[in-house]
Amino acid sequence: MALRILTRLNDFFKLMIWGTIPNDICRNQFSQIWSNIIKFKPWALQMLDSTAKIPAGLLTGNTVQMGNMAECLEVDVKEEFGSFTGKHCMVEYSFAVQSLKLQNKSGRFFWGVCIPSSCSATDLEYFLRYTLHLPASVEENLCHTANNEVPFGAHEIVAICIISLLLMLAILSTIYDYATSKSHKNPYLISFSIRTNMRNLLDTKTPTGYVRVLDGLRFFALFGIVLSQVYRSFAFIGPHINKTTAKDWLSDWQHVWLNRCVSFDTLMLIGGVLVSYLFMDDREKDRKMNFFVYYIYRYIRVIPALALVLLLTATMYNRMNSAPFYQSYGRTIEEKCQSNWWWYIIFIYNWKEFDECMGHVWFLCAAIQLYFLAPLLLIPLHYRPKLGTALMFLVLVVLFFTSFGISYGFEEKVDFIRTDSQWRQKLLYGATYQRATSGIIGFILGYYLHKYKKHTTLSGEENKGISWGTPFLGIVAWIIIILLACAVMAATHPFVQPDYKEVYNATESAIYLAFYHVVWALVVVLFIVVCLTGYGGIFNTISSSEVFVPLSRLTLSTYMIHLYVIQYRLSVIQTPDYLNDYNMVLLTISTLMTSVFCAFPIYLLAERPAIVLVTLLLNKEKSRSEPQSLSLPSTSTEAATLPVRGSLRDRNSNYELTERDCRRPEATQ
Repeated sequence: MALRILTRLNDFFKLMIWGTIPNDICRNQFSQIWSNIIKFKPWALQMLDSTAKIPAGLLTGNTVQMGNMAECLEVDVKEEFGSFTGKHCMVEYSFAVQSLKLQNKSGRFFWGVCIPSSCSATDLEYFLRYTLHLPASVEENLCHTANNEVPFGAHEIVAICIISLLLMLAILSTIYDYATSKSHKNPYLISFSIRTNMRNLLDTKTPTGYVRVLDGLRFFALFGIVLSQVYRSFAFIGPHINKTTAKDWLSDWQHVWLNRCVSFDTLMLIGGVLVSYLFMDDREKDRKMNFFVYYIYRYIRVIPALALVLLLTATMYNRMNSAPFYQSYGRTIEEKCQSNWWWYIIFIYNWKEFDECMGHVWFLCAAIQLYFLAPLLLIPLHYRPKLGTALMFLVLVVLFFTSFGISYGFEEKVDFIRTDSQWRQKLLYGATYQRATSGIIGFILGYYLHKYKKHTTLSGEENKGISWGTPFLGIVAWIIIILLACAVMAATHPFVQPDYKEVYNATESAIYLAFYHVVWALVVVLFIVVCLTGYGGIFNTISSSEVFVPLSRLTLSTYMIHLYVIQYRLSVIQTPDYLNDYNMVLLTISTLMTSVFCAFPIYLLAERPAIVLVTLLLNKEKSRSEPQSLSLPSTSTEAATLPVRGSLRDRNSNYELTERDCRRPEATQ
């Protein structure tokens, strides 16, 4: 009886597809699938088994069902009616969804389907639309077969040659480093040495005056960036059985921090502190301002790591994985990088509308731009402190009203994730005038740290500079820190409620968007001050741990690579998981660890050699000693003569706003 029903269904199936699939070969092979399913042929059952089924949780966001792509691609049919292999396609359906979470909205659903390789995306779409009458669409770039690999192009071959050249230089330099005695080593020839550069990276010895608390503060800021990015990417992009939970997260108290990532302000302020401190230290020692060295070194210092990551993204990104959505997305990213690469290498991307290539570089661009503009504020601050301080406060006031005016004029919402305009996000989020506030406050702090350095210790190991205050003032400072930090986060809660759009107030939103950069900068300033004056307690102990010294040197490379680690992790997901905080925290930790691991080769092949070479090239003395003897980053040689200046320069040598090692050789003259 059951066999008779299946046979009738097979006849009905063949009748339905007749005339709906334009490709005769595809139509014939497609019709054979059901015939062989009822015969229990393994290949037919395999195609049925690898096709996605209707799951539970559709109305709570379980809308991406990829099926089993690997199983589908293993199908290899050789029958009398023809030969074909399995072809996996992602089909998009659009339905009107009625649920508590998705009221009267059109839902987009993605289903993985296994079809014969002779069928195109158009054939499958015809079958779904005109045979089954489903509102479906299929794109060819979302279909994959086992043998659809694209041969290497010229741009990919060039990229492989460049990476191979860097690896060869590193190998030869390391061999030379091992084979040559210390007194006969040429500093240029060991600039790529993995042995020397790794020793430098892992060295935790620090000179007197080394401000270790900034190492920990920088690392935790990087952790905050990765945490925010993981939540936003996995919760709102990745497949989950309860994806609508992410929508609730935006408006509950436990996740108010999702709406504002203040870690960028922390990094910008740290950079401002160090630029200002080192600038004042140079002027105090009557060193003339060399603008050429100041600007060209900064560019050469940062561009190798960025260029290496950009090269890999523009050429090899598509080959990192073959998951259902990954190759299509990878091709889009490569095309964007190949057409917009120059926006990145001249550091003006933060003024461009967002694209998928290297979106996170907006922060690096803003930091570099602020670094280039810094002398306009620091020179008056040095020669006329009162006038310079007044000028900085005037600039802060102008930036405040600029932010307020743009936010008010565009009716910008505090709910950043739900903002629909990418250009408005650029105006309010990535523009230099938005991020400069924290950097300028850092300039002011750096100036006063330098001015009063004789009255307090800046050591991260034993911060006992109690001359800055009393225990009572330390307690007051901590109370202010906690209150301001909570205020920045908690103040977003009323703005992100689902019904707030009905009572939206442009003035309230603009005031918050203009103020929160300033308030958070004050939080970081107070934290640094209480740690430097001996009242940091366990927070200073943790932040000053020597484990953060090498991690701090990897900040730039880790930041450059972390987004690709997240994207790769998203691409390999084949089945939906359950969305909760525990899984998100585990993903954050694993993402950060993987990013740090991937940052090692970037640092060793591009970032560190660039630091060494540019220092040697800009050194007026033709020294042929080891790089360490030239007072390069992370060495303690300079500490004997310049304990504070050298230590600050060493400890912050790996972030875009914090290093001027090109000028260190001048200290030995």
